[in-house]
Amino acid sequence: MVTVAENPRYPHTMNTCADLNHRKILSQVALGNVAPDTVIRNGLLFNAYTGEFLARQSIWIKNGMIAYVGAEQNPAISDETQIIDADGMVLLPGLVEGHTHILSSRYSIEEFIRCVISCGVTTVITEAVEYYVIVGKDGLDYVPKDRTILPVPV
Repeated sequence: MVTVAENPRYPHTMNTCADLNHRKILSQVALGNVAPDTVIRNGLLFNAYTGEFLARQSIWIKNGMIAYVGAEQNPAISDETQIIDADGMVLLPGLVEGHTHILSSRYSIEEFIRCVISCGVTTVITEAVEYYVIVGKDGLDYVPKDRTILPVPV
C-alpha cells in the first residue's frame, strides 16, 4: 500500500529532506530571490475569510505549488517564467475544507471529493474515527487506502 505521504503524484505531501528543500525554494520565491515558474498578476483576488475582492493581486507558482499570494510585487523573473495577465479575472487559489466529517455526509470519500473539488477545494481536513466507530478496524484501513487515489490530500 502506498500512502499519500509516499505517493509521488502528491509531492507537496512528502515528508522527506527533498520536501524541506522544496519548502526552502518556495520561501526564496516568496521573498523574491528565486524566479517563479509562473506569475499570475493584476488579478482580483477573492479572500474567502473576509468575503472581499482585492484588486491588483498576484500569485507566484514554483514547481506546481503556490509560493506567494498577495499584492502586486516585482518578483525575480527568468526567461522561463510564464507571465499571465489576469486583468478582469478573479483569482481563487485552492480552498481548504478545514473541518468536516466525511462519513456524516453519507458519501464515500471518493464521492465527497468529487462534490467539493468542483467548488475549488484542494485540501480536506477530516477525522477517521467515524469509520472506526461504525466499521471497526476495517474502517480505519479503508481511509488510507482510499486517500491514495484522490486528487487532493485528505
